[in-house]
Amino acid sequence: MKRLGYAPVLAILLVGLSACDDVPPCENTWFMRDHRPTDCARDPGRRSHATFMQFESGFMLWVTQLDTIYVLYLGQSSPRWQAFEDTFEDGMIEYDPALNVDQPPYTYQPRRGMGLIWRERAEVRNRLGWAVAEYEFPFETIVQTAADGTVYIRERHGGLFVLDADGADWLLYEPDSPAS
Repeated sequence: MKRLGYAPVLAILLVGLSACDDVPPCENTWFMRDHRPTDCARDPGRRSHATFMQFESGFMLWVTQLDTIYVLYLGQSSPRWQAFEDTFEDGMIEYDPALNVDQPPYTYQPRRGMGLIWRERAEVRNRLGWAVAEYEFPFETIVQTAADGTVYIRERHGGLFVLDADGADWLLYEPDSPAS
């Protein structure tokens, strides 16, 4: 039996490696361990304080470092999510008692920045309904954007919100959920 030695194996390895030489490495790595997209991250990800509020038909997330409030709707109407700049300033009216006339029992009017969007944008208010808790839940998050514009937000329990670039859909992966 003839021995081939290491040269053919080394040649195969080098040929295999050279095929990857034209693929540039990603400048930014993904913050999440599971559910990573195949493309590169557009940014390194931003750690931020955030708050979460649940509504009858959706959620609001306020990410302080981005000064952005994300609105996620549970229904199938488009858009499924929207992002708004947080324009609330200390000293502004936090809520409008006049809106409480039609308030269902055990629901609440959101306050401050989330409340401002909810009060001033009837389409947001009508689609979300009322808040189901009196106050927001604070948490620490990381937000990162893919090259295609998809937004990834770490959820307050360790899950992952994935917001399609065009607002067409969003997903919530629970912590330790299997990849789909």
